[in-house]
Amino acid sequence: MPEIMVAALLLAVFFASIFELKYKRQRYIDASKESVAALQQIQDRSETLRNLAFTDLTNISYLQSLLASPANASDFVRKSTEVVKLTGSPVTSKTFGRHLLAHQ
Repeated sequence: MPEIMVAALLLAVFFASIFELKYKRQRYIDASKESVAALQQIQDRSETLRNLAFTDLTNISYLQSLLASPANASDFVRKSTEVVKLTGSPVTSKTFGRHLLAHQ
């Protein structure tokens, strides 16, 4: 009887460690997906801003409406906060974002 209890305990520890390993692996995969999505968001937003006409780039209301929408349609982008800081322009320096709008 004690051998069966020890075997059951070892089996329980084995399966618990497998489930924990699976959980950690899934967290690392999700973190890497979010990292790739953040890099893609930065690249998409910088390309959008780079292709703007200068008059649009210096128009605050245009930038607010542009930055109100996400840079791309990825599900991971919705989890992040995007901040775009414009300095050295004829317009007062401002910080824009989908979740943040503050004067600098």
